[in-house]
Order: sequence, then C-alpha cells, then structure tokens
Amino acid sequence: MFKRTQSLAPLLAVFLAVLAAPLAGAVRIEPAIQQALRSANLGQSTQVAIFFRDLTTGEVYVDLEPDTPLIPASNMKLITAVAALDTLSPDFGFNTTLGLIAPDDPDHGRHTLVITGDGDPAFGDPQLLEQHGHHLDDLLDAWVDAVKQTGVTRFDRLLVDDRVFDQTFTHPRWEKNDLLQPYGAQVAGLNFHDNIIKIMPTPGSYAGQAPRIELLPHAPFIKTTNRARTGAKDLFTIHRDLGGNHLKFAGTLKKRPPEPWQITIHDPPMFFGRLLAHRLAEAGIRVDAVTRPGPNAQLPEAQVLHVVRTMLPVALARVNQDSQNMFAEAVLKRTGHAFTGAAGSWNNGAAAVRHVLADRLGPRSAAITVSDGSGLSRDNRVTARLLVDLLDNMHRDPELADAFRETLAYAGKTPDGQYHAAGTFAPSKRFNDLPVGHWVLGKSGALTGVCSLSGYLVIPLDNHQPPRIIAFSMIFNGYKPPIYGHKVRALQGQIIKLVDRAVSDPVRIGG
Repeated sequence: MFKRTQSLAPLLAVFLAVLAAPLAGAVRIEPAIQQALRSANLGQSTQVAIFFRDLTTGEVYVDLEPDTPLIPASNMKLITAVAALDTLSPDFGFNTTLGLIAPDDPDHGRHTLVITGDGDPAFGDPQLLEQHGHHLDDLLDAWVDAVKQTGVTRFDRLLVDDRVFDQTFTHPRWEKNDLLQPYGAQVAGLNFHDNIIKIMPTPGSYAGQAPRIELLPHAPFIKTTNRARTGAKDLFTIHRDLGGNHLKFAGTLKKRPPEPWQITIHDPPMFFGRLLAHRLAEAGIRVDAVTRPGPNAQLPEAQVLHVVRTMLPVALARVNQDSQNMFAEAVLKRTGHAFTGAAGSWNNGAAAVRHVLADRLGPRSAAITVSDGSGLSRDNRVTARLLVDLLDNMHRDPELADAFRETLAYAGKTPDGQYHAAGTFAPSKRFNDLPVGHWVLGKSGALTGVCSLSGYLVIPLDNHQPPRIIAFSMIFNGYKPPIYGHKVRALQGQIIKLVDRAVSDPVRIGG
C-alpha cells in the first residue's frame, strides 16, 4: 500500500485559521507590477492575466485582466485535484487486484487468472517504489508468488479487466509529437510503470557493430528492429509506430547514456498482462492466452490473491508536486467514473469537474473550458480569478484544505535559513531569494508559449498577528522568441517578490 511518507505539518501549521485583520491602508503594488511587465518586453502577442488576493483581509493586490480565459497548461492539475478530493475523498484508495476464477468443471476445466484495474496511475511507478525501498521486480515477484501459492501450474486464460475506463488511451487533442514522450503517456484502466518502457543501449566493441539493447522492464515479447550502429557520435534514435509496440532503433551510439531512454507503450493493460504471463512462464507456470473480457461480460466471482492499493493523496502529490500528466488524466477519469458510474472518460471526467466547480463557486465556474485533466491539451481555458477563487475556497474547506495543500509543490526557508523545496520548484531552486519563513505553495505550468503559476504566498508578520495567506494566479499566453519560458518564470518570481515586499513592508513600496 502506498501512503505518504513525508508530512508538511510544520509548514502547514501556518495555515491554521486566520482572523481577518484589516491593513492600515491599502498596499500599492500594481504600478510596480506594471513597470516589471513593461521592462520585460514580452511582445505584442503576449496575453497576461495576474490576480493576487489576501485571504486574511480580502484585499486584492494585483488585478490585471483576471477574467480573460487563457490556456492554463499544468495549472489545470489544481482543478483536477480539487474535483478528485471532492468526489472521491482523501480516504479513497485505488485497488489493483489479482484474482483466481475456478473452472465450472474442476475435473476437466482450467483455472483463469483475472487482473482487475481501478485506474491506479501509481501501479508500478518507479519513483514511488523507490521511495518505499522497493524495486519493480519486487512488485512482479509478489504477483508471481501469489499465483504460485495456488498450486496451479497451468491457466486457461489471463483476463485483463480494464473496463473501469474507456479504451481511448490518448486524448484526441494532444499533439501527435507528444504521444511518444513520457509526458504524453497513454491513460488506461490498468496503468503500469508510468505507461512507459525504458531503453538502455550499450555500444558494441567496434565501429559498425549493433549496440546491445536492454528493455526495462525486460519484455522479450516486444518486437524490436535494431538498425543502430556503434559509431563516433551519439545520434541514437528510438521510434514506435502509433498503435503498436514495435520499437525501432537507428542512428549511431558512441557511449552508454547515463540514464535510460524512455518511450511510451501502447495499450498498457495488455502490456502488463503479457509481462505477467512472461514472468509466470519463467517460474514454470503456463498461461495459454492473455485476453480482455468482452465489454458486457459478467465474470464469476474471483478469489482475491493479491491487491496493490494506492491512496488518492499519494497520486495527487505526483499530480501537483511532480506535474505527472498521466497521473492527472487517470485521476480525472476515475473521478468521472465515480461521478457517473460509467467507464471513466475525458467527457465524464470533465462533467465531474464542472459539477464540483459549480457547487463550490456557483456561476463563477462558467469561466472554464475543460478538455483534459493535466493541461496538456491547448483547448483548456481558465481565468486567473477562477483559480484564485478556487484556492480561496479550498483554503477555507475544513475537511479538504490540508489534503489539498499537501499535494502542492513548495519552496521557502526555515528559521535557520535553510532552503527547502519539493516537486517542480526544487530543481531550479525557485523562490530561494524570499526572506526566511516566507513560503510559496503552488503549481507551475508550461507549454510552448504558455507559462503559468498559481498557489499561495505565505508571509509571516509578527508574533501578535497571523501570517498573511495570499492566493495568486499568473498566466502568460502567446509569447514568442526571443521571449522564452525561463524569462517568464523569472518575471513571475520578480512579481512574487514585489508582492511579498509590499505586504511585509508597505512603506517601502509606497503604500
């Protein structure tokens, strides 16, 4: 069972109920923000929406085009997480089950194995396995051992029941070039190993020799064509035709890469079914066929042999902290399944999101277009005000506030001056120039020409006042070279510092 192994309790203590304490005069910050935007020379094509609101006082610090619907990129994941927590609850767990179906005629029939997926995006996730001190082989060995304990050495079938979701594995509005990349992995009712396969090529001993190719996990049933050669340059390439798992290697390889290549797999449920059948065969257990049940098939009750359970907050931390797209889409579809009772899909997942937003925000929720759950689709539209309203709403939710904040990336300094960060904020040490005790919790987002950042800015005042909690959203769309994402991210950091300074020391800003 995957549970959270870390707690943000010390940091989240600052979010204890805060009393509204009006400021002595409004903080003048927008002129400084406008000047920062002008100095950035973002170009005429760039659209900007920025909204900062103090959740302690209700004061709006920055109000720049907050009602313009823009592409949110991965800030869409914040909305997906709220819908999942609201619909499924923090106590929800995904269950991936291995079962045994006895034959109708014990004397002449054979047993059947059945894998029942629940849409768990974390099943076989290497990062979570490593966090819990396990390896992928440990998971596979546990499943093989569970079958061994039945004493059955030959099975008629291995059924892969992934009907909790539809079998539309990729979103129709995702760009084709994304579909082979890990961030464009397929989404299924039975996910495994982030729905990718890792490839480690090793050059031969002489020029012109084909490199040795290792697949992780080892999957000899995958068809491969190796036209790559050992050479003087690293020009190695991997291709997979969409709709199948035939892997093609080409180019030249000079040296073994420090990390494996990664490419998405097609039809993850059947991939895992065939992988388990292969591992069973290695253990001397024969499976005659790996198939799916028909869409309306009623399966006999199965004896449960093994269950892997992942709690929703664990998956949501991968969604928001690590911006894992497949996790977000699986959570969206699972929310849609719970909301409608039908196979989870992008359509009923979007319906569930709209329902939750309408319930929480009322008519303001109309300012959204839901295309997917991760933000990879460029058809999503959100306003900065809606995101801030939702962050405000979740901050005041006595049942879900802590669970939601636990999913967010964070960065800041502890009283001893040590910088701490988690998730996407950590690699670039974002917000490491904020004063001690000041924190940012939130979600970043990026697509070509899109850069977003939404969350909470936490500003301590003194021992006699609660900290300021400021919900914010900044969405930039349409910028073009020579403006790139790193420049926009730097500008967002500058704006965070300006607001932080204005609230901490309004006289210095001119308030």
